[in-house]
Amino acid sequence: MSALEKGWFPLKDGYLLQDREMTGKQAKELVRRYLGYRWLKAGNDFAKKKVIGAALLRFERDFGKTDDFARISRGQLADLLLRAKGETPATDGSKGFTDEAGIWKDAVATMRVKYAFKWKDQFAERYFQPDKTITIGESLYLAEKIGP
Repeated sequence: MSALEKGWFPLKDGYLLQDREMTGKQAKELVRRYLGYRWLKAGNDFAKKKVIGAALLRFERDFGKTDDFARISRGQLADLLLRAKGETPATDGSKGFTDEAGIWKDAVATMRVKYAFKWKDQFAERYFQPDKTITIGESLYLAEKIGP
């Protein structure tokens, strides 16, 4: 099931401009819908719902005031989704991506180690490009790989 079918990203007029860069407002909506989906899937498990509710409050506190028109980077969205899921940073001691450094290094390492993540482009084997702005299509691919 894709991220669109799960309702993690709303369509505008029935179509998706997947090559557009994601804005802060769209990223907030994606994370809120992602957490809402996890809340519904938790069913009657109130312990899970409590954890998801705390994650939503943390998200609103830490990211809620971000400019709606700011462009979101690949590393920033990976970090947001991993924190929303409650993931702890993971590393295997190696440096898999050439650009696995800087402010988003924990998110990039976690994506590589826990999810064996690679972008679908010519740089997939060596680069994550965490400072590059993320497109809507890439953000849905990233969210789908992390999963609920």
